[in-house]
Amino acid sequence: MKALKILLIIIIIIGVAFGLLMIYGSTQPHELTLERSITIDASPEMVFDVVNDLKTWDNWSSWNLSDSTMQITYSGSESGEGMVSTWTSENSGSGSQTITESIPYSSIKTDLDFGSQGSAKSTWKFEEAGDGTKVTWGFIMDTGNAFSRAMISMFFDAEKMVGSDYEKGLVKLKEYIENMPKEEPMAPEPMESDSTMVTQ
Repeated sequence: MKALKILLIIIIIIGVAFGLLMIYGSTQPHELTLERSITIDASPEMVFDVVNDLKTWDNWSSWNLSDSTMQITYSGSESGEGMVSTWTSENSGSGSQTITESIPYSSIKTDLDFGSQGSAKSTWKFEEAGDGTKVTWGFIMDTGNAFSRAMISMFFDAEKMVGSDYEKGLVKLKEYIENMPKEEPMAPEPMESDSTMVTQ
């Protein structure tokens, strides 16, 4: 009988704890978002073209550069809407990124699939800023039901886990683009002069 009472108390405690967890989760946002920005000394066209080609991400993405076990394949379009990068990694698991919208030279949207770890969306905005371009990289994740929202709120620090990588990636993107060879303006062709002399 004593063991039954202890079991009943444990069940009640678990039920109360779960109920409190669900109440807490119901107060958390249905969507997790963050943004990071940087200004790059290059035209919006140049910056857009780099981000719009997922193959260039090997040169500046913090995830690609920090994980030597990552293997990436590409499919779909050569760049822009419909281009897909798929990765496998001993450290980061597997997943894919698909460009779902590409508006020259102002914005890009992608879908991120992390397999069993869930999914998210990524956004890019490109705005003229003086002689350069303000680049804003955004992250959007649906936090699911109340239980999922509670778990994400308690154990997933987006500012630290995603925001810091976005900041590092933008710094690398800036370095990569600003060190790319600049196209030299074409010199105007010399005008033909009329060398015919007029004599009287």
